[in-house]
Amino acid sequence: MTRQAEINGDDMAELGLADGDEATLKTDEGEVRVVLRVADLPRGLIFLPMGRCANALIGVETEGTGMPAFKGLSVEVRP
Repeated sequence: MTRQAEINGDDMAELGLADGDEATLKTDEGEVRVVLRVADLPRGLIFLPMGRCANALIGVETEGTGMPAFKGLSVEVRP
C-alpha cells in the first residue's frame, strides 16, 4: 500500500499518534494524508514507498540527473 508510511514508535508517540492512525505529511512541494505504521527505523526518519503519495511530496528538479531527489527530504508530520 503506497498510502502507508513507516515511522519510529517514539516519534509516533511524541506526535500523540498510535499505530494505524492517519497523519498529514507536508513538504514544500505538497502534502498527502497517510496511514502511519510503527517500524524499526531511526528517530526522525519516515519511510514512504514509491507511488502517488511519494510523488506528491517531491519536486521536479533533477539537478541534471533526470531523476528527482527521493531521499533526505524535510517532511512535516501533522496528526
